[in-house]
Amino acid sequence: MSWLHPLVSALACAALLAGTLPRPPEPQLVIRRVTVVDPAAESAEVVSDVVIQEEHIIAVRPAEPGPIQPGEIDGTDLYAIPGLVDGHVHLTVPNYPDRMRADLNAALLDGVTSVREMGGDVPAFRPLADSSQKGDPGLPRIFYAALLASDSWFAAQHFPVSFAAGHRPWLASVEPASDPDPLIRAAAGAGVTGIKLTSGIAPEDVEALSRAAHAVGLRVWSHAAVHPGRPSDAIRAGVDVLSHATLLAWETQAIDWTDNDNASRWMQACRALAGDAPRRASLFVQMRMSGTLLEPTLAASRHQRPPGRKGLDPVDACGIQLTRDAHAAGISLVAGTDFFLQRAGRAVLHEELHLLVRDGGLSPREALQAATVNAARAVGQQGSLGRLRPGFLADVVLLSADPTIDIDNADCIVAVIKAGRLRLPPFSHCDTAVAHSSDQRWGNVIRLY
Repeated sequence: MSWLHPLVSALACAALLAGTLPRPPEPQLVIRRVTVVDPAAESAEVVSDVVIQEEHIIAVRPAEPGPIQPGEIDGTDLYAIPGLVDGHVHLTVPNYPDRMRADLNAALLDGVTSVREMGGDVPAFRPLADSSQKGDPGLPRIFYAALLASDSWFAAQHFPVSFAAGHRPWLASVEPASDPDPLIRAAAGAGVTGIKLTSGIAPEDVEALSRAAHAVGLRVWSHAAVHPGRPSDAIRAGVDVLSHATLLAWETQAIDWTDNDNASRWMQACRALAGDAPRRASLFVQMRMSGTLLEPTLAASRHQRPPGRKGLDPVDACGIQLTRDAHAAGISLVAGTDFFLQRAGRAVLHEELHLLVRDGGLSPREALQAATVNAARAVGQQGSLGRLRPGFLADVVLLSADPTIDIDNADCIVAVIKAGRLRLPPFSHCDTAVAHSSDQRWGNVIRLY
């Protein structure tokens, strides 16, 4: 049988070349002696070793003594948080696709390892979305929506002609009292994570669409009020996430989307809800009992002000107060920017986190929850994203300062790990992070991208 070994070797080589044998596992990546921040936990942070195998965390164990070995990162004096999720971005506004990949990569280096795309031209970004879900180390994961609204709403938005808005599975018009199943099947076929309902859809149609979407495993997202309905209608319909805290004011009166710029009428609604404590409390009880998430988008209005306008817009102040009220009522919040990822060389998500703490009344830990645990739940990924736990995807941000003390420390980024791949930002917004990124702790790591 002396011929057997050469034959087996030859067959094994042939199988390996043909790709029929599994490739050997990649070496483990271990972050040693790092302070792990679990946004969902009330307990103090624990110094631990985080063990990563390929794309997943396989262990978070008590820190072990001993020298740092090849393939290990010295996490001494560093803080590890889950990768951040921007719960509301738009990638395909006019003239944006040309820089989409570059801005997505820049956002990743700013700690944003996943985004929820809330309405755009899917063919322009779907190749990137597919690549991001397959572990592309240069892209955040992209979870995207099919945007559904009335014909009149699409006509008023002035989408580029090339988008064919209102006539695509991902930008689709809703006919009153129509069968929701064809729309939902077409959206699911486009690879969406959820549907987004905006305006011009009657409450009974919102409910029918929500039921049909959930039946096929899609998430349901909407504006906090879908005209002609009110926030309570969307909650009763089973919407998972409501966007824009300012729209909660529409609970007191149904305001047409064309009244968006009518600040006086909007403020009437704000004052009416502010003065109606029982109605406000009832709305928040309904949200809490239904498990409905709220995405305030505090930063968005600041970026949409006319040039030269200074100070706090009254409608913005209304949104801030409603955010504080929702938080005080125990509503889980999601951090989302409703923006284009970057502004002045910085991920806008960090501004949203700052505002949630400064204006929204959240603690730094609660703001982290909004961009991790709650945002993962918004996209239906609470079992794989948003925490540093065995079995979860290895999306980790290493910081040089404690973000539970000051939320701005979440931008003191030393390194980002996405799907087990280590990235070092070319610059940092914090002096402490610059000091750490220039030291020798990265020399042992072999998977640097």
